[in-house]
Amino acid sequence: MNDEKYVIGSGSFRLLIGDLYDLYRYHFSLTRRLAEAADEKALLKIQKSVSGYERRMKRLCRRWGLPTDDTPWAYDTMEKSIRERMLHE
Repeated sequence: MNDEKYVIGSGSFRLLIGDLYDLYRYHFSLTRRLAEAADEKALLKIQKSVSGYERRMKRLCRRWGLPTDDTPWAYDTMEKSIRERMLHE
C-alpha cells in the first residue's frame, strides 16, 4: 500500500472545504425541493432557479484545475488536479 502523506496549505484547505460544503448543500437543497414539488408550476420555478448551475460548475472546475470544455473526466483526473493545485508534498 502506498502511504503518501500530503499537506494542504491552510488557504487551499479552507477553499476546498468551502467548495465541498457548497456542493453538498446545493445537492441536498435541490433534492429536497424536487421531492416537495407538487405541480408543474413548482418544477418550472425550480428549473428557473438552477439555470446558473452550468456557470457555477465551470467556475468550480476552473478553481480546481479541472477541464471546463465539457469533455468527460473521471475520479483520477479530479485527484490529479487537486494534487497539483492544493497539495504540497
